[in-house]
Amino acid sequence: MPGGTEGGMAVLVTGANRGIGLEVVRSILDAGSKHFVFLGCRDLAAGQALERKFCADYGQRVQAVQLDVTSADSIARALGVVGQQEGSRHLDILVNNAGILLEGDGALFDIEAVRRTMAVNFEGAVAVTEAFLPLLARAPGGGGQVLSTSSGIGARTMGLLSAVDRQALLDEKLDLATLRTVLGKLVEGLENPNSCHHSIPTVGYGLSKLGVNCFTQILARQHPSMRINAVSPGFCNTDMCANYTGQRKPKAPDLGASVFAKVMFGELGRGRSGTFFKENSKVGTPLNEAVSDQEPWVTESP
Repeated sequence: MPGGTEGGMAVLVTGANRGIGLEVVRSILDAGSKHFVFLGCRDLAAGQALERKFCADYGQRVQAVQLDVTSADSIARALGVVGQQEGSRHLDILVNNAGILLEGDGALFDIEAVRRTMAVNFEGAVAVTEAFLPLLARAPGGGGQVLSTSSGIGARTMGLLSAVDRQALLDEKLDLATLRTVLGKLVEGLENPNSCHHSIPTVGYGLSKLGVNCFTQILARQHPSMRINAVSPGFCNTDMCANYTGQRKPKAPDLGASVFAKVMFGELGRGRSGTFFKENSKVGTPLNEAVSDQEPWVTESP
């Protein structure tokens, strides 16, 4: 029987078939013998192969669900699958992990890559969250959790914006419609080759994660009975860094993903909402010595 049983939680992880998402699934299963994971993935066949592997290792505690965060129809079908499972007519935790990074080191600026990144990383997280909020609201204890994968580049991008834009995005009265308007203007402004924002590294990715961060704060204010946070696994050795040509060495994905379980089930996230957490361990740190901390929503430029 899926999660929601006594002592266990039902968790949906998007982008769960590789990289950080795959390690998050494993960390949830390791965190409690009764937790159940809906493994969200665009490629259902690939997800089902992982489902069989996880079930062989952990028992019948994983179900693959086809989920393309940019498709309203796919999200609706996934909602039906999760919501109709016997014993799981609520969802305890949603992990918005699906994401892309299309801006490679040294690549020419591509506005379409920026738009695609925003569609997946930001709008995808919004669409999935809004669809699953009713199931999350039914979770025991007054509401479930939403945990979104973000990045420190979102906070750094916020620090590089104009004071006017930063003030608008950090306003405690900010709503989703206004957030979309501000982000839309920032993306449109990038069509100007002389825009100062072209100096922001991987600006499309940065704006998308800035959007996730702001959306997290909006949701936390709107749903005080839930725990709604964002986390950064740090720079990890996943497909996203395939085009990285710098000298910085990425950490192991399981080390980066360790922050998720600490926020979902541990003391780090207990009783906290509207907060940004980051896995801060150095490369090579043993998993049992991993250190995660709260981070600011904005990092001011020097």
